[in-house]
Amino acid sequence: MAWIVVRSLNFLLAAINAIAPNRDKSSDGSIGDTSHSARPSGHNPDESGSPEDQDSDSIDEVRARDFDKDLRRPGLTMEMICQHLVAMCRSGEIRWIKYIIFDGHIWSASSGFRTRAYTGSNPHDKHMHVSSKPDTGSENDTTPLRLESLVDMPLDGSDETKIRNIVRAELAAAYDDIAGAVWLRGMGDPEKAPDANGVHPNSTAGSFLRYLPQRVGSVAADIRARDAAEIARDAAVTTALSAQAAVINQLVTLVEDGEQVTLTDEQLRTITGAVTTAADSAGAAARQQIAAMARRFDAAGDALQYTSE
Repeated sequence: MAWIVVRSLNFLLAAINAIAPNRDKSSDGSIGDTSHSARPSGHNPDESGSPEDQDSDSIDEVRARDFDKDLRRPGLTMEMICQHLVAMCRSGEIRWIKYIIFDGHIWSASSGFRTRAYTGSNPHDKHMHVSSKPDTGSENDTTPLRLESLVDMPLDGSDETKIRNIVRAELAAAYDDIAGAVWLRGMGDPEKAPDANGVHPNSTAGSFLRYLPQRVGSVAADIRARDAAEIARDAAVTTALSAQAAVINQLVTLVEDGEQVTLTDEQLRTITGAVTTAADSAGAAARQQIAAMARRFDAAGDALQYTSE
């Protein structure tokens, strides 16, 4: 019958190899040698050897492993791994370990993993010994051992994917919370008439954003309408100014040519009012033109007469 090492111990072996891939394995061991086979030991298969414990199945299982203490990684020692496992056993995170022996000490489930001196013939100062409990659950336990917390481990692709997915999920949840809070956020709506206290009726940011395109379109239409009105007004002013300038220039030309021009009060008021109105409405260039015409009137001087009728 072929023997096997229980799964929980192989899981521990893989975890140690992962953080110390170049470690010395000369003191590693699973199935016992002849000195072990002569007495009950967890290193002996429970169906074909002299086991420390035996379960009800017919699988020939070894429930102990030794791990060489030389890890060949600066900053990492087997004492650190040992104490890490003991702490997890004491907290209840690990339940499958029956006992640990290392460097003259033993920690067992039966004593609550209290530190005690080990009095066996082998002080286990070259390797750490770990034994599993004999029940099926303990034999197959793969509870995460978190040995990577003892060292700086580079992330692999699966780690990066997990981290990315966690961050995405947390950001999505935060975005939903923030978006919901913003959408329902109360805000004074300046477009609504204020109440008796001068406070604008409260509306939510969501309703404001929902109708924002319509509001923007309405404002744009108003601006276009105002622009069209201003363009039409400017055109009318320009037309009137041109007509007034033509009349005034004609009069000035007659005066300059020595003609006697007789204007009634009403005619003079019409011309004066036209010039004033044009000056108020016109731009800088037009105002300069009107000023030039006024100077020509002054130069004509006495030639311009009018009668009061």
